[in-house]
Amino acid sequence: MKKKFLTAFDNLIKRVAKLPFILKASVGIGIFIVMAILFITIGTKIPTKLDTKETIVDFGFKDVGRIVTQEWYGRIVEDSSKDRKLFNAIHIPLTESRLIFSIDVEILAGINFEDIVYDVSSKNKRVTVTLPHSSISKAYQIPNSFISYLDEESAFTNINSIEQEAMKNHIVEKAKKQAKEAGLLEKADMNAQNIIQYIIKGNELTKDFEVLFEYKGE
Repeated sequence: MKKKFLTAFDNLIKRVAKLPFILKASVGIGIFIVMAILFITIGTKIPTKLDTKETIVDFGFKDVGRIVTQEWYGRIVEDSSKDRKLFNAIHIPLTESRLIFSIDVEILAGINFEDIVYDVSSKNKRVTVTLPHSSISKAYQIPNSFISYLDEESAFTNINSIEQEAMKNHIVEKAKKQAKEAGLLEKADMNAQNIIQYIIKGNELTKDFEVLFEYKGE
């Protein structure tokens, strides 16, 4: 079968070669048109596969861990006294011990970036970030910041080391309260948003995206 086809094709070529130039050109164009139609027909029968490419956007928040976004620094004064009382009601003279001192305290607040969840919408060009509110991560006394203003200790009443340490811990708790009242956590939230937005805008794929923030539990 193959040999007969080649012989017939060879005879066709020889016949075309004997034709005048105009007829040769016409035959050539005809053959070209037939071949083009044949290739198009065959091409439509071949199964096609959609070529897609997915791009995963990852900002690496889980690699950051907990980060401090705001700090508060203040000096807290403590005025403590201790005396002896008769029947727990009547003050006994010359038995009062009194301490007035101050300690500098630093309060650090921030968020855990591992708790951040985000959703990227390429269609709307938007990144929705869900994160926790900031919390105090550390509160401590600044070393060597102790200043004594008054130290009067009665021979009858002693403020022992345990009580003095409790006073210092009370100062730290008082500092936490003052820091919160001064807006420490709100400022920490705002700074966290600025850092997250900077990370997202620094990504080539999302630099022009709108960034929306939502808080867990709200």
